[in-house]
Formats: sequence, C-alpha cells, structure tokens
Amino acid sequence: MAHFSTFIVNSVNEKKFSKFSAGLVASVSTPYEIIRINDARSMAEGLNRGASKANGDILIFCHDDIDFVTKEPIAKVVRDLNYYDIAGVAGTERLVSGNWYDAGQPYLQGSILAPSLVPGKFELQVFGQGRSDVFGGTKALDGVFIACRRETFEKLGGFDAETFNSWHGYDIDFTFRGYLAGAKLCVTADILLYHDSHPATFSEEKLNEYAAAQALIFNKFSNELDSEPGVRTHTNIEVSNWDEAVQRFYKSRKSFLECS
Repeated sequence: MAHFSTFIVNSVNEKKFSKFSAGLVASVSTPYEIIRINDARSMAEGLNRGASKANGDILIFCHDDIDFVTKEPIAKVVRDLNYYDIAGVAGTERLVSGNWYDAGQPYLQGSILAPSLVPGKFELQVFGQGRSDVFGGTKALDGVFIACRRETFEKLGGFDAETFNSWHGYDIDFTFRGYLAGAKLCVTADILLYHDSHPATFSEEKLNEYAAAQALIFNKFSNELDSEPGVRTHTNIEVSNWDEAVQRFYKSRKSFLECS
C-alpha cells in the first residue's frame, strides 16, 4: 500500500522554512506535502491546526530548523509504522520526569547531529544505539521529529494545546499519553537528522520555559512516571562534516559505547 505523508511545521522564519523545504527536496523521493503554520499561538496549537489541514495518512510533526543527513526518512518511517503507532528519532524507554533525557543510560534511544561549540565542527549526539534499525519499548519521544498515522493522532485527541500553551512539553505529553493508551512507540534508529540547536546556547528565559513545561508534565503524570533513573549522560562525537557524521553514526549503531 502506498502512503502519502504530510510534514507539519510551525515556522515564522522565511529563511529557516526555505532551507527546511530545500532539504526535503534533496532527501525525499516519495510523495509528500508540507503544511506550514506561520502564526501559531503555541507549538501544540499550531501543529493541531496543521494536522487539520493535512491530506496525508502519515503525519510528521517536526521543527523548522532540521535537515536530513541520512536520506529517505519517509520510507524508514513507513517501514516502522507498519509495526508501531508513533515513531521518532530520539527518546527513552523510561520516563522519570518531564524531560525524556533525565532517564539516563541505558534507557535513552537515538542520535541527533547538532552544531558544535567548536567553530566549523558538528557534534554527533549519540543517546543510545544498537544493531537494529528500530528501538521498541519507547515511552516518550523528543518533538524534533514525531511521526504517526492520522488515526493514532485523532484517537489521542492531538496535542494538548490547553495545558501546553507555550513551546515546550507538548511532545512528551503527546507521546507518553500514547504509550499509556496502549500505542506502540519506537525510535527509528537509522534516521539521522541535523538539528540547528544546542542546549548550551539556550537563554535563561528558554531554560525557564522548559522547566515550567516539565513541571506540568510531572504534575500531570506523577503516578505513571518511572523511578530509579540511570546515568544522565550521552556520547558526543566531534565531526568535521556530514559525511564523517554518517560514518560515525553507522559505527555507533554497532555499539555506541565503543564509538568514541
């Protein structure tokens, strides 16, 4: 069965959106559409509005500051959505707080390429990898990239725009609600995307916004959260270009603890 996919993105920045669109043209050969919301009142509100306009049977919610390092992300998502209900590129098989990263090792899953704090370099952030193309047992996903079938999105009532009325927390809430409702989540381990963002550069205001959203999640799900987190760390690999990132990415899939 052929699938038609819709990328849904909140974007007020013309330069970012043009770069995002060009990246899809270079990375995707299967049919898709892009729904852009340029006046979202919050991340959840904008993504919900975009979903209501989408024609695809597979919905892909993502940020506008990403580009795909590995090719054909739709094909990989379609493969995994034959067996799972919601897929992403980074997440955790435990949720101990409002931040998926707090679960620590060995519970984190996936990898992301980010700008390095060293000028002219990139940082391959390996949270958890293995030999398989997919990680199952996932409980929560990062909102940089979340894909699901339309029927799953509608069954869950979309993103909770009433509670999460800013720009954070919507992703953990949606995916963890899915897990609690019986949806099967996964991390598509063979998608590597570049996210033009690094936590070390976040402003105090942005960090405070994250903390407020994480507190909302903790209060909403306090009885369902896991206890006893692992070691809060991941592997950073400095690379000079995307070709090197891909080489190290596939090496990390064999054993991310040995990749450095």
